[in-house]
Amino acid sequence: MATFLPPNLQPPLSHIHLLPYGIDRLLAAAAAFNFPAVTANLTQGRDRATSLAREIQTHILQTHGELNPVERFIIRISFRRDGKLRLMSGPRPHVPGVEYYPTSLPPPGQSEDDVPVIPIHLDPGHVPSSLFTRHKTSHRAEYNAARARVGFDDSVTFAQGRCCCRTNGE
Repeated sequence: MATFLPPNLQPPLSHIHLLPYGIDRLLAAAAAFNFPAVTANLTQGRDRATSLAREIQTHILQTHGELNPVERFIIRISFRRDGKLRLMSGPRPHVPGVEYYPTSLPPPGQSEDDVPVIPIHLDPGHVPSSLFTRHKTSHRAEYNAARARVGFDDSVTFAQGRCCCRTNGE
């Protein structure tokens, strides 16, 4: 994937929220699963977070066209065992009246907004502890089963003709 962008499109790292934490999580998973090529990819260069941010912005431009400053995206970063990076993205969901992904936060105790009620659905079943449940992975069988137990069906979004996530332009 090309990572060259004109200077006016190079992102400040602050626009890609929590990327350093994501890198730390990926490094922990790579160590737990013994994927040294992933560890090597994530530790290359002096500032991997900045170079990865540029790769993410390139992916967004190639996949979603021109950046719209109002549009926000969810980015999924994953690696193959051989260390090959895979980026997936999609627009953030918008639920009227609920700001799941705020662009800024007021100081503690100074918000005048009503806090929306967001339902939480508890899984009545048991999800066994494993490397796959301790680390965020693409192995989703346990999570899909838990979602099904509380009545969530991932196919609903696709049945409505929406694409949840795009993978490198696919």
